[in-house]
Amino acid sequence: MNVRYRVDLSQAERAELVALVSGGKQPVRRLKRMQILLAADAGVTDEGIAASVQTSGSTIYRTKKRFVEISLEAALSEEPRPGAARKLSGKEEVQLVALACSDPPKGCAALKASSPLRKSPPRPTQKRYLWRALDQDGYVLDEIVQVDRNTKAAQRLLTRLLRKQGGPPKRIVTDKLRSYGAVTIKIMTKVEHRRHKRLNNRAEDSHVPIRKRERMMQGFRSWPGLQRFVSTFSAIRNLFVPPRSSRSAFSTHIHCLITEFVRRHLGVRI
Repeated sequence: MNVRYRVDLSQAERAELVALVSGGKQPVRRLKRMQILLAADAGVTDEGIAASVQTSGSTIYRTKKRFVEISLEAALSEEPRPGAARKLSGKEEVQLVALACSDPPKGCAALKASSPLRKSPPRPTQKRYLWRALDQDGYVLDEIVQVDRNTKAAQRLLTRLLRKQGGPPKRIVTDKLRSYGAVTIKIMTKVEHRRHKRLNNRAEDSHVPIRKRERMMQGFRSWPGLQRFVSTFSAIRNLFVPPRSSRSAFSTHIHCLITEFVRRHLGVRI
């Protein structure tokens, strides 16, 4: 118990507090202050008061201080809290309420508020498709953002891919879009085309890093920006893709160490 602020209630004060506490029609904060004073008057320590009343030691200290230095009512009441000054006085507030509730003057009963400025509707965004090509090891070979998802768009992707790689592959794995079949008949007649279920999971999984970056960047503002981003992002990511054909536990461990070093010292997250 704090000796400096010792609580000694008179008989009348003690009876008043007991009657108020037993009545149960008091605010919670005021009721806790009454219980603090009664417990302190009974000789209970601050730790015991905090455990029984479920309050903090600072609240107990302030309640005792206000009781000893000011009065019982000051200890039970709320302290004025700091805050911004009131914009209207009591008289001005009453005048404002009376004015709002009174009848409008003559000639002003049919006033209409002006409508706010109409905002122009948002520009309709055109859907774009990201076409991606990977090799058997997971390296991104080409990416292109196109408007359509048809035979013309598929032919553009495969033509660019053949021009960059210098020759046709042994086989090509795609999803079940029919445009790929129409294009392979035209420009890849001797290439085996596979599009069975789950064969293109590697290509579908390669979209995950792009989706993560899209959420972190809160979407892409324009499709040219997306094209520039994926070109740079995939080129950097290809440096950290270990070859799947000759992967061992040791090479995977070395790859993880190099990736962690680049993340920490160069600030590049892959």
